[in-house]
Amino acid sequence: MVDSDFWRDLAEKFHKVDPYQVVRADGSYRIEAGAEAPVPAAWELLGSRDPRSAFESLARRGGLKIDPQMDSLIA
Repeated sequence: MVDSDFWRDLAEKFHKVDPYQVVRADGSYRIEAGAEAPVPAAWELLGSRDPRSAFESLARRGGLKIDPQMDSLIA
């Protein structure tokens, strides 16, 4: 995750997807009693436009850098 050029470039691309900052990603997860790990988070994109495909593509690129073993969208 130390590759600052990668993250700077990704941030600029995210800004182009939503220049007016009207889109947000809401995530939630629950912890079940007695479970060893929490249930994976559920994410939903909200906003006045639908940049879902562009947002998801960029998020997956970043997710792979964060943890290549995890679902890249969740990471």
